Amino acid sequence: MEKLNPVLESSIKSNWGTCVAEAKTTAGVQNSIFLESLPSSGSVLLQPNPFSPDGDGRDDHLYISYHLPFSQANVSVLIFDRLGRSVRMLTNNLASGSQDILDWDGPTDSGDRARIGIYILKVSAVESSSRRSIEWVKTAVLAEPLR
Repeated sequence: MEKLNPVLESSIKSNWGTCVAEAKTTAGVQNSIFLESLPSSGSVLLQPNPFSPDGDGRDDHLYISYHLPFSQANVSVLIFDRLGRSVRMLTNNLASGSQDILDWDGPTDSGDRARIGIYILKVSAVESSSRRSIEWVKTAVLAEPLR
């Protein structure tokens, strides 16, 4: 357990949450669920878009940055091709604080490299305590540099 913000009152239950750091501890660093304030509606940003996972060191990853209107949630990111076929389950019910950055470097669930084209990302989050949910649908372009 860790506090959402060290300056919040310790005796109030809602000021505490489960640590979501990979190491399961944040001793000596900022808490994994730290927040100063919650955004009212949340947001998702994809960068760079288009991206080109060709291993040249430029734009090889699509970064999925999200800010949730919840202090803690379970986040799922599903990626579909332009015809709506499932390509990749990037995360499924990932325990998260109010914000994080995920990345996709182009592989499909089968391990093959995704084809050049337009992809649809469905980012959804379910608040841990109330089960309220929010969802975004975004598009990204997987491209290759012109040669």
